Amino acid sequence: VIRNATPNFQPTPQQQNAFNIMSWNDLAALDSKLITIGSHTLTHPILTTLIEAEITEELRASRRCLEEKLQRPVDFFCYPNGSYDARIYDAAKTIYRAAVTTECGTVAGNDADLHRLPRIPSAENPALTAWRLHRPEA
Repeated sequence: VIRNATPNFQPTPQQQNAFNIMSWNDLAALDSKLITIGSHTLTHPILTTLIEAEITEELRASRRCLEEKLQRPVDFFCYPNGSYDARIYDAAKTIYRAAVTTECGTVAGNDADLHRLPRIPSAENPALTAWRLHRPEA
């Protein structure tokens, strides 16, 4: 609703500096052998509310934007809010090598569905995140 009410909004450099966690240059400088940058859509809609053409555009445009800005492949996707249905799953399969859900868990064996991968949630407290990495079932 806010986005529709303010279609011409552009953050000032001061707002970007205050609220962006990293700049494009910061992201591009991350070692691609250590850090994977994945897509999360272009405008973060709840994909299940969109028609197929909008779903495809959100997924493709996000990937294209990241690849242009970072000059590296973007092969991974995360479903916004963990919401997806068969249409979104199928689109993700055609556009990305793998996709992450919001379902907690780890991958065991080689038969995992690469477009429904679970994850270990991060936490504000780095010690709790480290604990989850070593004991994901806890």
